[in-house]
Amino acid sequence: MSEPDWRAVNDELFAERHRLLQIEADLARQQLGDPLPELDLQLRQCRYSLKQVNEQIITTNAGLVVNCVSRFMKKATVDQRDDYMAAGMAGLVEAIDTYDAASGKFSTWAYWPVLRSVLKAVNGSEHQLLSARLFEKRPAVQSAIAELEQSAGGAPPTIEAIAAKAGVTVEQVDRILLAAFTDVEDETWGKKFGA
Repeated sequence: MSEPDWRAVNDELFAERHRLLQIEADLARQQLGDPLPELDLQLRQCRYSLKQVNEQIITTNAGLVVNCVSRFMKKATVDQRDDYMAAGMAGLVEAIDTYDAASGKFSTWAYWPVLRSVLKAVNGSEHQLLSARLFEKRPAVQSAIAELEQSAGGAPPTIEAIAAKAGVTVEQVDRILLAAFTDVEDETWGKKFGA
């Protein structure tokens, strides 16, 4: 499906969602004033229809979650992948609940809540020792290490050189490297120290 088709599908689904939310609010107000069994039935039917529309929106936009999660799949375990997908879906639901059609296309609106949820899950799962600020500096440190190793013919760079290249402090490099090291499997720990 091309981009205009996705946008048209989302526009239709969100228009229906908006209509159902208005009906639900009206029925709930009426139910408060004069509780009747017919109103209760209509309210339950409306909420069921709303649930179905929400599920269609999630299904239609699940590719956005997969796109955001795919960046972190290479080193992730199966459980971590499941956690990242669940976090991304939670971000998608948040985006659905806060979306305003006047703000533009839904995929643009949803991208940041989805990515933010995935990043939070990645940080929580893989880097418990890192604060959010250090986690944000991690790509610069990794890039600095790769560049310095390449220019030195594969020799490991000093922490001071990494810090200077990445524009962070030596202490920050230490914490980032410690977090990355504690994430590796025990087998790697044994190989690294000859155990």
